[in-house]
Amino acid sequence: MQGSFLAPSRFAINFVLYTTGVYTLRLFSEEKLISSLSAEITCRPSHMSAAWSALRMSASPAVGHFGLYIQSRDAFGNDINFGGESMRVYLHGALHRTSQATGVADDQGDGTYIIQCSTLRFKAGSYAMHVQLARTVSGGLGGGGGLTGRYYANGNISGDPSVTREDKGPPRHDWGTDEIVPGAADHVMVHWSGLLASPQSSYFEFALKIADYGDVARVFIDGDLIAQTGPGKDSGTGSKHLVRGGLYSISIEYYESTGLAAILLEWSHPEISKQPIPAYYLHPHGDSLQHSPFPFQVTR
Repeated sequence: MQGSFLAPSRFAINFVLYTTGVYTLRLFSEEKLISSLSAEITCRPSHMSAAWSALRMSASPAVGHFGLYIQSRDAFGNDINFGGESMRVYLHGALHRTSQATGVADDQGDGTYIIQCSTLRFKAGSYAMHVQLARTVSGGLGGGGGLTGRYYANGNISGDPSVTREDKGPPRHDWGTDEIVPGAADHVMVHWSGLLASPQSSYFEFALKIADYGDVARVFIDGDLIAQTGPGKDSGTGSKHLVRGGLYSISIEYYESTGLAAILLEWSHPEISKQPIPAYYLHPHGDSLQHSPFPFQVTR
């Protein structure tokens, strides 16, 4: 706690509380009580920190499933007693990535998250589980809010990008013939990355569209090429099965040569009409939980 002199008989007192609880402020001068607040001060936990939150093993929720739960903590190590966060859970073989699966974090609403992933199709052996805390864009109003965009004025993904920013909103951009980055309207490479959340367990159809036949675009989800365009082709489609509550890595590459510059990525499934992927389901990045990836064994 620090104090600063404002005027005769007046001081400004600044203090930071690190541990949750209820406090009463009392001021002493030369070991004598000179003031005490009548009101209590309540310190509540802050937002979840990936570096402080702990993962623990729980009993398997069903035969053939591997279960974990996370106790969320803030940056000061305080247990959090409310939910609302999103997690990405990704499993793969410890020695190779041919066996892989996406898990689901089940928000219990009390600061704990039960993480489940089916291992029924996995052979006995050693595996690794990655757990990431999905982040949101700055000033977002809900959900993830958008992706991270890296813009390269040299026309290829090499070196440092000319611009790196959070692109809020759906993956829908239309520059026309204007500059994409300051000083460059043509021969620009853009790479968007982040996490994609799924509202349903279903096969989703993805539709990629660009404005110019001379441009090229590709979409990857969890490393799988889903859709691509040109050259000579201004659209591409593909599908992937997503699990409700799961989060997936998403990468969109766009090379603009000359002329019009625009890109649009839409999705659809039997209960969702074709539409740009809502920003709510897009996260700019994820932070790995402490000690992630976690090794575990599958036995048969």
